[in-house]
Amino acid sequence: MKNRILNTLLFCFIGLIGFSQTKTENSFLQIPKNWTYEKIEFPLGFATDITYDGFEELRFSPEMFKLNKEHYFTYIFALVLEGNPVFEEKELTDFLEKYYKGLADAVARGKEQKIDLNEIKIRLINKEGGSFVYEIDFLDTFTNGQKIQLKMEIEVYTKKKEKVVLALVSANESEKVWKELYGYKKEIEANLHR
Repeated sequence: MKNRILNTLLFCFIGLIGFSQTKTENSFLQIPKNWTYEKIEFPLGFATDITYDGFEELRFSPEMFKLNKEHYFTYIFALVLEGNPVFEEKELTDFLEKYYKGLADAVARGKEQKIDLNEIKIRLINKEGGSFVYEIDFLDTFTNGQKIQLKMEIEVYTKKKEKVVLALVSANESEKVWKELYGYKKEIEANLHR
């Protein structure tokens, strides 16, 4: 009896591992391979007032939560919004405000940190067609709660039945980090248009 239970549990565990790998292989964000991958379906648990259908994929640098490292708070995300909704400056800015405030609040509550969500600010710096550049004042509740400034570059692509939003994000504005991010973006875009 014990062997049958163990075999069933082992079969389920192996099935879950296989399922997870399949999801990664079919993802929009195939690269960077050595960065942590995550996929979240809408509605987002930390920002339930975001009402889109679809999902978000993220790739976090290995140094994402390592203070004073070159790739601290550096990541890439893609939103796949079903039904091809309007997603221009107003909608994007609203999304980012709800997203980052909801994220900081959820993490802070989980760690019993006290934060002021009014310190989180979203500023559009530049817009050109479907390209947007934002600065975000964020509270890094994942580490020590410190206020950080994120640079975010976003491209919005319209496909037949969905909008795809690709974002590069980093707390480091160095040419080296952004050159690396632009290289990843070029590869992701090539896969996106296949």
